[in-house]
Amino acid sequence: MDRMSLEHDSSDSSGQLQIKIQGTEKLELMHLLATEQFRREISDLEDKHSSEEAQRQETIQELTDQVTALEEENGKLQASLDKLRKQQAAREAASALESFPSAAAV
Repeated sequence: MDRMSLEHDSSDSSGQLQIKIQGTEKLELMHLLATEQFRREISDLEDKHSSEEAQRQETIQELTDQVTALEEENGKLQASLDKLRKQQAAREAASALESFPSAAAV
């Protein structure tokens, strides 16, 4: 037997009416409220997941940009190192030539 009644709670100072639901209607209402709560929770989880995924993608992009910048800097440093090695080899070759007596001095 389904019953729904309106009652005024005199102890409630707000003067609002309370709805009392019994039977099948109460079960249906409880199911509806539980379903809505579940949907809100799922929506909140999806929003949280989307936000976290966006943050992960942003972090990945930042790290990728840092790696690219480091690779470019490494290339510049490697080029400078190669240049210094060539200069050092040229100085060593010039020094070796100077250590041999020249043909004119003999």
